[in-house]
Amino acid sequence: MEGATSQRMELLAALEGLVALRRPSVVELHSDSAYLINCFQQWWYLNWYRKGWMSSGGSPVANRDLWERLLFENERHEIEWVKVEGHAGLRYNEMCDRLAERARLEGYGYVREELGRLASVVSNESITSREG
Repeated sequence: MEGATSQRMELLAALEGLVALRRPSVVELHSDSAYLINCFQQWWYLNWYRKGWMSSGGSPVANRDLWERLLFENERHEIEWVKVEGHAGLRYNEMCDRLAERARLEGYGYVREELGRLASVVSNESITSREG
């Protein structure tokens, strides 16, 4: 995706993972993106909304379109936003980083399918581990 930033791709990856869930779910979302996690852990979005989607510096909030969709998903699901260390060898985090980079370089269609598949795999593994 020409002109896409890594921050935008991090938001898009989280968004597509949440959208792939067909019904409201309890979700533990792990990301190495402080930009993403801090927004929800520190409630940045409340200030943005109150200020008409302006940042603390007075400029328009970047990626507003994605933030608004993420806020909808945040209401649809019960999400625990978990910050993880980047490039620490965490299996799914490394996989998502590769997908985000591929989407940035090659386009988004392939990645949407892969994120849907990944969400299904992770969901099934979580269910299995809770049952076992």
